[in-house]
Amino acid sequence: MFSFANTVQSIGEVLADSFKLYRLTVLKVFPIAALSLLMGAIPNLSGISFSTPAPNTAALIALVLALVVTLLAALAVSAILIQGMYVLALGRENKWMDAARVIMSKLGSIFCVFIFSSTLMVLGFTALFFPGVFVSILLLFCMPLVILDHCGWMDAIKKSCQLVWGYWWNTFFVMVMPMLVSIFLIAAITAIAKNNQILLAVMNVVVMSFFTPFFYAVLLVQFNNLKLKQSTKAVENT
Repeated sequence: MFSFANTVQSIGEVLADSFKLYRLTVLKVFPIAALSLLMGAIPNLSGISFSTPAPNTAALIALVLALVVTLLAALAVSAILIQGMYVLALGRENKWMDAARVIMSKLGSIFCVFIFSSTLMVLGFTALFFPGVFVSILLLFCMPLVILDHCGWMDAIKKSCQLVWGYWWNTFFVMVMPMLVSIFLIAAITAIAKNNQILLAVMNVVVMSFFTPFFYAVLLVQFNNLKLKQSTKAVENT
């Protein structure tokens, strides 16, 4: 049985609750997790890429449109996964079509927050490694804020920074474990698949479909924990 905490948790308690949420949801959300990863793998599987110059302007426009549509589809399915896991965490029956309708109404904000946060992260990592990590953690909760708290994309960016500010290291140490596991799994998959792009994409979808729900479980539990920290701090300051 899982329920979100109503008091501030330690890092160990957050991770323990994340495992509980993961065990509760992993088999129920596996098909959606697999679909999310499959959508992300479409460019590799289909050969859609900017690496080969388009022969003409029309082909370039078609390439850009194909990549945008693929990105939107991948973001929508990932958002549906987050929405579904959250509903299951609350102990309610999850209906994927209902979740899809909710997400489609927010897809513009989801796309904008993804593009903006990704751009900041790339700039941060390009400048120096730590600024990229710093910005990544600050903006980690933009998607949950859009999906679960019905924020617009600019408001989500602002509120994510507010949630994490003052608890950056706490959030980093909570999220570093799933991040390190993800890096290890991707490295292992890459080593096994070597230069076989099809095998790499297939292995990535299969293996990461089991892991992705754990990452989102940690994200959701820490999201709840940061809200509790913020509300507790507000009470203490009154």
